[in-house]
Amino acid sequence: MWALLDDTATQITLIASVLTMTAVAVLIYFIQHRMRKDAHVHEGEHTFDGIAEGLNPTPFGLHLIMVATIGFCFWYVMMGFPIWNWTQAEQYYQEVSAYKAKFDDQWANADESTMLAMGESLFNANCVACHGYNGEGQNGLAAKLGDPTAGQPIYMATCMACHGMDGKGMGPAGNIPNFAKDLTAYGTPADVVRTLKHGKSGYIGLMPSFAEKGILSDLQYQALAVYVSKELN
Repeated sequence: MWALLDDTATQITLIASVLTMTAVAVLIYFIQHRMRKDAHVHEGEHTFDGIAEGLNPTPFGLHLIMVATIGFCFWYVMMGFPIWNWTQAEQYYQEVSAYKAKFDDQWANADESTMLAMGESLFNANCVACHGYNGEGQNGLAAKLGDPTAGQPIYMATCMACHGMDGKGMGPAGNIPNFAKDLTAYGTPADVVRTLKHGKSGYIGLMPSFAEKGILSDLQYQALAVYVSKELN
């Protein structure tokens, strides 16, 4: 429980709670003191539905509370919670980043079986909804299956001019580096990581970028890529 005091938001809330309780206590004290000192209310000349206008001055405690509230507002905006310096969301991202770094250090020397097991867990948690447990795609969507024999003439007529005979993306003659995408890299760990970080347009729509969601560490990208490329291909 005491560890919660290290959280900035908790500290600010605690300070605000103490100040609020103090202000309420002061208000109650001054109201009771005022009632004992002068129980009679001086009435003015105006009445509203039988209720007379009171002429007694505002209790001194209310003035103190008003001044304290205004002072607290200025302190809260300028020092306690400056909008240009700290936000709870930023603190969350910093804590997540620190956890990722700790996680990667802990499993930096993980063997292949550990990486595969880690990748399987990540796949089941993040990818199954669209790709299915075996990468077959839910209801045939987001799948990686195809017919190479039927696709060959289509490739020759449509794709070879840019990607080349071997699919390495070096043009029709195979001698222009980076002329088009290297299709032979698809499905490799590096390609999986690239797709995870940048997203991809697919048959069912746009695959989101996991880098934007910020939920995977560098080691988790590698583990998921190893699992997809070795277990599902």
